[in-house]
Order: sequence, then structure tokens, then C-alpha cells
Amino acid sequence: GWVENLTARGNPFAGLFLFASSLEAQNVDLAANSYGALVELNSSLALDYGNVADNVYGVFADQDTQVSLVGLDIHDNMIGLALDGASAWITGCGSHDNSTSLDTYLTFGARADFASGNDMGNVVCDGTCLTRGDAGCGFSFTDAMPAIPERQRVGPFPREP
Repeated sequence: GWVENLTARGNPFAGLFLFASSLEAQNVDLAANSYGALVELNSSLALDYGNVADNVYGVFADQDTQVSLVGLDIHDNMIGLALDGASAWITGCGSHDNSTSLDTYLTFGARADFASGNDMGNVVCDGTCLTRGDAGCGFSFTDAMPAIPERQRVGPFPREP
């Protein structure tokens, strides 16, 4: 499906949730949700222009999903963009000022093509990922861990003993 002017605010679970489906949306505002966008199980999501802010996860994609992001400002989330076994094509986007220092987080064989004009902040990878383009894995997961307070750790990474 295709949606113009998509707004989802204040949802306790996800502003946008795709499960084995596809969606293209333009002019998005995904804010104050647990997940701004949650994309799972062979889904396809294209988000063009807009704002993803004040969520726990800005955009989270996993399980062989495909994501296309164009001109998004992903900021002030706990984790900005998280790809866990997903593929993404990203251009003209920014991911910054996310509270755990995980602006862009790639795990479990994620593939990211940072096409052009991106400022993806701290890009953290677990060592199984492939990236190309104008951003790449600048930090390993173990380098990033000390910067994340235990109480803020959520998602697919280990907790301290």
C-alpha cells in the first residue's frame, strides 16, 4: 500500500507495525511510541521524508525485511535505526542525538547501503554485517557497550552479569 502524510504518535507498542506485508509512506511523523516503525518477517517498508523521534526504537527491522529510507530525520530515540538480519537502502538521512549512543545499530548479518547524503551518527555493528557507501561500521558492539547505562539497555544485546 501507499500512504501520504502518515502520523503515528503516543502508541504504547508501535506507531507503524508491518508483519509479512509492505508499505510505502511519504511525509511521516512517528513519535512517542515504543517503536516508531517495527518491520518484521519478510516485510518491505519505504519511508520518504519526515521525522522519527522520541521513541524507544526509531526504526527497527528484522527477519529478512527490506527497508528503504529517504530524507528521514531519526533523533532523540533510545536507539535510532536498528537492523537485525534486515537489508536497508538509505539516502539523505540523519540519525543523531539518540540517548544510548546507538544512532545506527546493525546485527546478525544486516546489510546497509548508505547511498549518499547521510549522517548516521554512531554506527555500531556486531561483526556480521555488510555496509557500503558514505557511512560504515565505526564502532564494534563491545566498544559501544560502556557508553550504554545498564538501565537503558533494551533489545537484542547481552546484559552485563
